[in-house]
Amino acid sequence: MKLKQLKSKNMLMNSKLISQVKNKLKIYLKDKEILDIILFGSAIKGKESPKDIDIAIITNKKITNISNFHISQLTPQEFFIKPPSLINTLLREGYSLKHNKYFSEQYQFSPKVLFKYELRDKNPSEKVTIVKILKGGKNKDGLVQENKGEWIANQVFLSSIKSENLFEKFFINKQIKFRKFNTLIH
Repeated sequence: MKLKQLKSKNMLMNSKLISQVKNKLKIYLKDKEILDIILFGSAIKGKESPKDIDIAIITNKKITNISNFHISQLTPQEFFIKPPSLINTLLREGYSLKHNKYFSEQYQFSPKVLFKYELRDKNPSEKVTIVKILKGGKNKDGLVQENKGEWIANQVFLSSIKSENLFEKFFINKQIKFRKFNTLIH
């Protein structure tokens, strides 16, 4: 699959999946006792075929199993005392289905992934090709700009959570050493 096809398929799948999930959960989304339903995990990161769909439901009401969903339920009081790994995950990648935006954006944070890569072991021709794909060329945006990413320094850029899987696949396919760091930008 070509990179451009992968990128557009990735974005389309993400918004399509969110619409499908919202449709399946519409009864719960209308419930006033449910403060929020947050989609997270592989489904929100742009994976082509998530194994399961992870949601966190913030409510005082007891929710029974919802088929095809892996549910983490939190009361508003538990939100700040539950194991921090779940809270960190929700802030980093969670998408609020009630508010139609990333959960962290409700607190004026924007979830991003910082990628740092190395081209040290590539030959000059490979380096030029990789840089052109990522940064673009004459009158053409590169993969980073096309995905609303931002260059921080040479070989370091920020991308949205939605594009995380796209860039991981790119680096793995091109056998480029990389590291990624999840961040919240205020």
